[in-house]
Amino acid sequence: MKNVAGLFAIALVFFFLAHAAAQGGAKEGKIRWSHKKTGVCKCQPPIAVPGAKENQPGIATIKLVFKAKELAEFFVIGDGDSDIDVVVKDAKGNVVARDVDPSKEKGGGSDLCVCRWTPDEEQEFTIIIINNEPTVNVCLAGCN
Repeated sequence: MKNVAGLFAIALVFFFLAHAAAQGGAKEGKIRWSHKKTGVCKCQPPIAVPGAKENQPGIATIKLVFKAKELAEFFVIGDGDSDIDVVVKDAKGNVVARDVDPSKEKGGGSDLCVCRWTPDEEQEFTIIIINNEPTVNVCLAGCN
């Protein structure tokens, strides 16, 4: 029970500390969780990454535009039910960042991922969230 409460607390901290939700539009720069004057929340709902089936991982894909020559950051924190990995590809399909760890059987199995890279040019990046286990993982994700 303590592990579940601890994971929930960590998820909540990351949720409120994140610069923006995954689909918040990184091109606009820093985005607050809510507007100063109106109080309208800009965060997106959690992402349900499907479980793996028939030896194929479950995948959720997000497309975001990041500015050139500025540090790009993207994070994912899952609900603790399964191993999550993240791969970031540029517009040409080249992998520019990844956070992939070994499976639980090999001593890994984290569902906390952080990717950082500096784009050479402003472009749309494809962020692939990979679930390696049969259980659905509900993730919070964000970017700068």
